[in-house]
Amino acid sequence: MEASETGAADAVALPALDGLRKPSGQKAEMRLLDTNTFADVLKHVDADTLLLLDIDETLLVSTCVLNSSAWWSYIFAKFEESALPDAKLFPLLKRLLNIVLEKVPFKPIEESTPGLLRDLQRQGVAMLGITSRSHTTIFVPRSDLVTKRHLEGAGIVLDERNFRDRYGIDGESVPAEMKHGVLFAGGSRLKGHALQKLLNAAKSKPGKAVMIDDVREQLESVGASALAMGIGFTGLRYGRSDDNVNFELQHAWISDIQLQTLLEEGRVLSDAEARELIPSRSTMFVNDMLFQLRRSEPDVVMAKWVV
Repeated sequence: MEASETGAADAVALPALDGLRKPSGQKAEMRLLDTNTFADVLKHVDADTLLLLDIDETLLVSTCVLNSSAWWSYIFAKFEESALPDAKLFPLLKRLLNIVLEKVPFKPIEESTPGLLRDLQRQGVAMLGITSRSHTTIFVPRSDLVTKRHLEGAGIVLDERNFRDRYGIDGESVPAEMKHGVLFAGGSRLKGHALQKLLNAAKSKPGKAVMIDDVREQLESVGASALAMGIGFTGLRYGRSDDNVNFELQHAWISDIQLQTLLEEGRVLSDAEARELIPSRSTMFVNDMLFQLRRSEPDVVMAKWVV
């Protein structure tokens, strides 16, 4: 494992652009490394690097169990298990998810990350977010704006201007999947396809790409696409948030209490606050909601709880 023990420096010195491009005919190579420290990207970034940043569980994490990546998997499975018709499930789930996305903030996994990224941006490093989120979904029509708000709320502003200026891509050539400095790959696709589509629209290619992501499969996908275009690739498998993927019974109870409080009172409980309330609960709020949905229409169910 290659990982540093120090945080980001106040300023990041990058090599000059001249002479950094890979000599013609030299074979591009791919390296995959492990790290638990975001600042390790500095070991691999220079002025000819395209820096690719995964968002969920790499840049950002929910401030509580509710709205975490693991909670999203849990709530979709919970609704699917109910075996209720889509005509009832879809309106309720859509309303719930939009309230959660609107009200529950995200935070940087490492406090030093926003400042580190600002230093790199000031020095002209081309960087893009690259995410498995979709820019629009049936549940969240403007997921791109939601993502932008999550990033900015955590002090991170991604801007594709350095990328567009460096590699010669104009506004009309930008794929629809690129919004607000983020490349949206879509939940059912690997990220390599999205990157290849984007770079095929560029007039020139980066000398190398560096990517940090908590999912190795995504690094392998992007690395394969980079190599196919003759671009060297270094992928950092970020493991600092690995524990966040676990979703045990206590997490179900914590998120359930947080969801009920959010809907009924309009406030977000911390995990510690919700955990203290578990002994006072005998049934889960989500189960009660789904039971009511069997007997009523979605708008009636939501009107009962939402402030």
